[in-house]
Amino acid sequence: MADVKELVPEFFYLPEMFLNSNAFDLGVKQNGVRLDDVVLPKWAHGDVHEFIRLHRYYGTLTQPTNPSPHHHIANYREALECDYVSEHLHEWIDLIFGYRQNGEPAKEAYNVFHHLFYEQNVNFDNIDDPLTRNATLGFINNFGQIPAQLFKKPHPQKKVPTTSTTQPHQSLLAVTPGVSTPRLFYHCLERLRPSSQKPVKERRTAVGDIVSNERGQVIVLEQQKILLQPTTQYLTWGFHDRSIRLGQVGDKVGSVCLLETNSCYEVTCMACTADGKVVFTGMQEGLE
Repeated sequence: MADVKELVPEFFYLPEMFLNSNAFDLGVKQNGVRLDDVVLPKWAHGDVHEFIRLHRYYGTLTQPTNPSPHHHIANYREALECDYVSEHLHEWIDLIFGYRQNGEPAKEAYNVFHHLFYEQNVNFDNIDDPLTRNATLGFINNFGQIPAQLFKKPHPQKKVPTTSTTQPHQSLLAVTPGVSTPRLFYHCLERLRPSSQKPVKERRTAVGDIVSNERGQVIVLEQQKILLQPTTQYLTWGFHDRSIRLGQVGDKVGSVCLLETNSCYEVTCMACTADGKVVFTGMQEGLE
């Protein structure tokens, strides 16, 4: 009962670890059953990839003895994404990384462990006895150590929107029963459908920025381009000659003039003020 173990990272990303692909002879149990692949819970449906996928999100909770087919999806998701967890997450941070990790606040929260669990209490350079050194090292390798303390003050509580503030979004975003916070599209990928409308603008290269000007027009710019508002001119960079070029949106000719940077450094980013009169240039060496 005093032996505490944690799952290795492979439990959350490596499905092959549960398969005896090399057909090693792992022996026979007392009931005559030969050991082979790892026997998975019923909710994994015998699929190691499904086990990893679900375990990655819901494995931190205790599995039910006889789960229904959708028990792990509904109950675990509701438990991990509910407002109660969000509102009390800062308390866990205080225990593990915060001010309740050491000192009197740790005693008040019953968050006190063996003295070798604390990194500041162990200095191998001061241990001369090899037996004591090996025993201490073995203890730490077996049980681990408490993470470094990151916060000295209580961590702020997350502000969870009320149900009334999320009502307008319920027609667009799926909401888990019992959870007032809206869920984003990647929480319900099975509901995504291709749009029947034509795109606003088609680009053959990656989009770098989408800007709406004062006239309500939507301007789509490729990467390494910034718009000089309120005009429809843009600056672009990233050429082999390390130049900055001026162009007109929608102009098929492209750049209409060439501005020399007079620098041996490569331009990595650019930004301009709201009126488009001042341009800031970031160089490879951090210069502007």
